[in-house]
Amino acid sequence: MISHLIGNGKSNCLYEPSEGTVYACNVPTHTYDYDYISIIDIASIRYVWENDIDFKVPILCTENVHSYAIEKKFETRCKYVFDTKGKPRFNSGHHTVKHILKDSNILGIHLWGMDSMFSNDLSSQMDAHVPRKNRPPLNRQWHPHWLELINSAPNVLFTVHIPKGNVLSVKANNLQTQYH
Repeated sequence: MISHLIGNGKSNCLYEPSEGTVYACNVPTHTYDYDYISIIDIASIRYVWENDIDFKVPILCTENVHSYAIEKKFETRCKYVFDTKGKPRFNSGHHTVKHILKDSNILGIHLWGMDSMFSNDLSSQMDAHVPRKNRPPLNRQWHPHWLELINSAPNVLFTVHIPKGNVLSVKANNLQTQYH
């Protein structure tokens, strides 16, 4: 089984629909079809609620997002599956990959729009909906999290899709780059 995770980095425009389960992060601005949406912070779910967005797919979320959904009476749309305990600075991509890896049949995970894995550009298409005033240099925390997740599943092949001319900042035996 193959899964695709479409992040909110600029390079998500490289995504090419193919077989497998597709996950998207936060409130995507892209128009690709996906099977699940991943939301881990209150600002994003508040935007969804205030703008009456109906993804028509399950929203995989953290406990605090689920609690907010209960408070606003739309919890049926949200499934609390992401445990944040002991996971400081996990982003929605990290949480989603950890969730995908619970499936023992997973053979490969394709990562699209994960620009922080090959650049210092931490901007997100989500910023158009929920502006972030200050963004610390999160790669110091994010890269070790990626390594931990990837190394925890040595039989799963991870493929990061990036623009030609870039180089991955994260390296592992079961991690490959596909250039576009």
